[in-house]
Amino acid sequence: MKINAVAFLCTAALLGGFVSCGGGTSLAGREVPEVAVHVEPLPGDTLMLGYIGSVTVRDSLLFLVDYRRAGQADALVQLYSYPALRPLCRFVSRGKGPNETLGISGYVVDDDSVRVFTMVAPRMFVYGLADLVRGTRLPARVIPYPEECGEAAGFCRTDSGFVFGSFSDESTGRIVQIDSLGSVVGRYYSIPYRPEDVEQLGSAPGNMIPYLWQATVAAAGAKVVLGTKLGDVLEIYNLRDSTRNRVVRGPDGPPEVKRDGQSFIFGLKKGYRDLKIVGDRIYALYRYERQSEEGEAESAEENKMSVLRVFDFDGNWLKSYVLDRPLGCFDMLADGRTVVAGDPTAEYQLCTFTLPD
Repeated sequence: MKINAVAFLCTAALLGGFVSCGGGTSLAGREVPEVAVHVEPLPGDTLMLGYIGSVTVRDSLLFLVDYRRAGQADALVQLYSYPALRPLCRFVSRGKGPNETLGISGYVVDDDSVRVFTMVAPRMFVYGLADLVRGTRLPARVIPYPEECGEAAGFCRTDSGFVFGSFSDESTGRIVQIDSLGSVVGRYYSIPYRPEDVEQLGSAPGNMIPYLWQATVAAAGAKVVLGTKLGDVLEIYNLRDSTRNRVVRGPDGPPEVKRDGQSFIFGLKKGYRDLKIVGDRIYALYRYERQSEEGEAESAEENKMSVLRVFDFDGNWLKSYVLDRPLGCFDMLADGRTVVAGDPTAEYQLCTFTLPD
């Protein structure tokens, strides 16, 4: 990605290898086991999606967000039965009205409700799950939040409320915690960059750091995990015990930027696309570009590759599942092995695979 040096300040303000089993990636002198996994089309998928950006399966329901068509559709989130994929409801109306929004930061599916956090004019839309199944698309409640929450990323539930990642300004904290009533209740930690990470920016604006370190987010209990979208850094935080915080810098290194004339080139060749916490494990979907024989990255979409990395909460990289499709999002079913995912390069984008024992 290139961004003109003059235009960067405005832009930033608006932005919210194949190895078979037995091979491995070296990490600090330790071999990380790698297992090849074949990804299959999801049976029955005939949905015509533009660019799937999120998928969530809860019992007999499947939720998804289609980024490419969100700007054209009347609603931002789609709900289907699972596994039949029968359309049930399209909700979160797109627009500028009282029950509408132009973008969302994420959503949380609870036992009886779905909570959606909006961008720009930050609000929490609360929908009754039974209402959505019946096709009712209006929120039961709309809760406003302070404007400072307008650039939230990765809205998630914890055991004491909700959190999201912040990338608008270093002063807002790396993680922002909110309650269900419209208030910010805590800000935690800062971007874990090193002096050399700043030095490599050269003449780039210093406030480029929050943009470069924007991340995908997952949470469970008091644990919050962030994975940089433009680099190979996984951050593991415990909101009740900071001594258990860990930062894992992978082999591809932190987010970086290069100068090309009057433009800056961001490292979109690598980064975390989605995260899930299952029990005591972190499943992190990492995407990178296959290298050509000359050593140059091939930028075509079909040359992008995905690896599902597995970590524990001490930051130990336990295993990598090397996938044969360039996935952009995923969810883990209740059995802890079956994965439903999205491949934005495919004609029919929903797919599935099972993790080997």
